[in-house]
Amino acid sequence: MKLLIVGAHAADFVWRAGGTIAKVVEQGGEVLNLSLSYGERGESGVLWKENPNQTVEEVKKLRHKMSSKASEILGCEYKCLDWGDYPMIVNEDRIDQLAEIIRNFAPQVIITHTEKDPFNPDHPLTFRTVQQARLLSAGAGVAAAFKRIYPPRWFSFEPHQPELSGFVPDTYIDITSVFDKKIAAMQCMKAQGYLVNYYTELGSRRGNHARRISGKQDIKYAESHQAMVPVVGGLDKLSKFGTATIHEALGRIGNLPYQIKPLHKKQRLCGLAYPVKLKPGNNVLLHRAYAYAKSGDVIIVDCQGGFEYGYWGDLLTSGAMQHGVKGLVIDGCIRDADEIEELGFPVFSRGYCIKGTTKDPEGTLNKSITIGDCVINPGDIIVGDRDGVVVVPKDRIDEAIEKSEAREEKEASVRAQLLEGKTSLQIYEWDKKFGY
Repeated sequence: MKLLIVGAHAADFVWRAGGTIAKVVEQGGEVLNLSLSYGERGESGVLWKENPNQTVEEVKKLRHKMSSKASEILGCEYKCLDWGDYPMIVNEDRIDQLAEIIRNFAPQVIITHTEKDPFNPDHPLTFRTVQQARLLSAGAGVAAAFKRIYPPRWFSFEPHQPELSGFVPDTYIDITSVFDKKIAAMQCMKAQGYLVNYYTELGSRRGNHARRISGKQDIKYAESHQAMVPVVGGLDKLSKFGTATIHEALGRIGNLPYQIKPLHKKQRLCGLAYPVKLKPGNNVLLHRAYAYAKSGDVIIVDCQGGFEYGYWGDLLTSGAMQHGVKGLVIDGCIRDADEIEELGFPVFSRGYCIKGTTKDPEGTLNKSITIGDCVINPGDIIVGDRDGVVVVPKDRIDEAIEKSEAREEKEASVRAQLLEGKTSLQIYEWDKKFGY
């Protein structure tokens, strides 16, 4: 997953989305951390008090150093567009500049400020700028000379005054496993060190909310965000469940062969199936597939038993990413594994093979295929994680979500009882049933 953070000022990201950044990186994703301004005037009072004789440019350098160090800790790249501070200046050229960054990075998700903030005019200005740039990067009407991307999902991160800014959280990110990184990143921001305690306590409060909402007792810290555009269908909800949970919830159907595993162990994938059937040892249809598939589709490939070929490499990956393809699942092998992993494109395969392919066009595109015992139809839902890949029939999405939620609630109850000292034999009453 590719995440773009757009903050008004150099330190905004660390308070409001530092944990989310680290979590995405932990799961194998890529993050571009962008600020429109260094906040050299309105948010650098401590630095000015330390040395009233320093220049604005010197303060900018200090802010850049702090933000770069914090970003390094979180695992992402930091960039600042330096559009000024109090006031921050935005014009058509700068909106186009941001739109071009969005096109080139092609994120699946953008997180920025709220539409309202009564105490900082740069925050709502950043919201409006992101709103326009996002539409320019993806919407109809873009000149044919420009690349268009699939519209990124768009969220606002939690502001410092949520009630006064109209912020209503609807998305919680469990940041328990990376909270130490958020703490370390916050401590880099010496210009606003007074905020560290506040956002540490907020992480705990939001963790409590997330724990009570989800029933997952291991959540201690969380960050909250608010979706700015609705989710279409149930893909977003379905993507939150593990493949084993979905497989069990639907009556143990839809599992692909166990040999099909992610290139990177922390990769996850959820999208609509674009099935491809290849003649063994031939891959020309894959070049057609990424060009014909819709943005957000997952190309899923039946190699008809011809496993020992490198059907997919870095060039196909680059082409697929430019066309918005969400990922690849192939019942065969790939090559150029290091390059593909560096690109961050989700790939699930049987393994790696250097053996090249020929270019026979025999096969099918976007028609039903069978992999193992599983039939995959166009538009079915493909979900992948470290455990493997499961296929959800497109007419059973709501059922899969409902039953997966119920299963997770049940497992949360079992987990709580285990923590109380009971054994699984007692909880499931297998000791009585089997006489143990």
